[in-house]
Parts: sequence; structure tokens; C-alpha cells
Amino acid sequence: MESFPCSKCRNPCPWDAVLCPVCNEMVGVPNVRLAERAQEKEALRKRYEEAKVAAEARGVKDRLAEFERAVSMAGAVINISIDNADSLLANDKTLYSNYRLQVDGEVRMVAELENDVKRTAVECSFFGSTAKDIRYAALSLDGVGLRSYGEISLRLKEIAVETRASLLECNTYTFVKRHPFWAGSMPEAGYRATWQGKAELAVAKCGAMIERQTTQAAFARLVLRSSGSREDDEFIEIHIHGKISLQAFEAAVLPKAGGTPTKDQKLNVIRDRLDKLGIRCTSI
Repeated sequence: MESFPCSKCRNPCPWDAVLCPVCNEMVGVPNVRLAERAQEKEALRKRYEEAKVAAEARGVKDRLAEFERAVSMAGAVINISIDNADSLLANDKTLYSNYRLQVDGEVRMVAELENDVKRTAVECSFFGSTAKDIRYAALSLDGVGLRSYGEISLRLKEIAVETRASLLECNTYTFVKRHPFWAGSMPEAGYRATWQGKAELAVAKCGAMIERQTTQAAFARLVLRSSGSREDDEFIEIHIHGKISLQAFEAAVLPKAGGTPTKDQKLNVIRDRLDKLGIRCTSI
């Protein structure tokens, strides 16, 4: 990816720029620019159109259109454990962070060597030196995210993601397995999208799964499936550039009470903290 001109002063900006190095104008974020490249958009559009043609041939064109409309209203959801939620919500100035920044900030230990190497290699393959700025979420139609990452689902506000989030058809690790590429080369085009292109990406990925009997209630499980094992998770991954404060969240889904007394007590504390932050809370 090459440099690009600043929209204000027209001087060249490096591919990873967020601010113009000349006039300090906000120029966007690199992960979104990667998804906006012509080759990415053209390849995705081709897959999208092919999915629509195939759906029409199967007699499910209208059902696919319903699915596309549903996905256009989907949100970015982050899942965390009850213990992590208890810690995160203890102070309203806390930021949601990522693995690399937590390790660099010495607030958590590094993962086992094999996992650390895989994580670092895959992230850099997609985002280069800007990988440290990416926070991860999953696309969800019903507000429930990846249970394999924790029992609590936190949905981000639209304004928190609309200009700084990009999407990948699946988990980055899974993508590398399905679409291998050499180190130093770019991942295959046609599997990324901007936030505004999320429905197009979902149609390209899930279009073949739409059948006459597919109900609207089933749409959510086509987009995200999580049984508790990360290896079995299937979802559209969201990449969010930059900091995420607690005020960026709008809704939460918690497990119902009925566990151990300690767990239920923590859930009550978490609900109270969510309420004070103005975050809508439901239990399932």
C-alpha cells in the first residue's frame, strides 16, 4: 500500500497515517484504507454479485435481500469474562485494551510462545506495524457475541465504529489457514470490507447458506456461531483502530443469575455499574 495525498493540503501521507504529517488534518485510519483499496472492493463486489445470482437461481432472492437488510443493522460486539468485566467496569475511565498493549504495558503476562508467535505473525501480516492499534470484535445481529471469549457481550455504539472499523470474513487465524499467503505478501483480496460494506461481505460469505425455509430468526446464527470453543467459532471479525472507552458501549447481554453465590453477586455488581454508565442490560 503506497502513500496517499492529504485531502486538505495534498501533501503525501504514509500508508499508516492517522494525521497528516504536514497540516495535522485527520486522514482516516489504515485498516479502513486497506479495505477501501480498489482491488479489495472490486473482488468483494464480484463475490457479492455471484452470491445474488446463485440465490436467484435457487429461488431465494427475496430471502437473501431480507438477510442483507438484517445485517445492515448488525453491531460490533466484544465478549469478556465475568471477572474481566468486573475489573473493566470498576472505573469509568478504564479503556478496553488489546493483548499487545497489555503485554507492553506490563499489566498481563505474555501468552505461551507458540500462541504469541502465531498472534504476532498473523496480526502483522494484516496490519503491519499498526497491529498494536487494532481491537477485535465480532459482527452480531442479536447483541450476543463469541461466548468462547466470555459470558458477557458488550455492543459498541454505531458512532464508535462507523469510521474506524473494517471487517474480515472470518477470524484472522482461520483466514490464513483457508487462504495461505507468503510472509511479506498481502492477503487475498475480496474478503475485507468497510463498516458500510458489512452487509455486502455477509452476503458474499453466507449467501449460499440461505434457503427457502431460512427464517429471520436464523439469520443471526448464519453470521455468528459460537459454542464455547474458539476453534469452532465462525464469525465475521471486526477490526477497530484506536482506543475504546466504556462510554463507547451501548448495550450488554449477561447470563441469568442462578450460578454460584459468588458469580451471582458479581453479576449484580456488573449490572449496577452498567446501569450507571447508561448501558442497556439484558440477560439470557
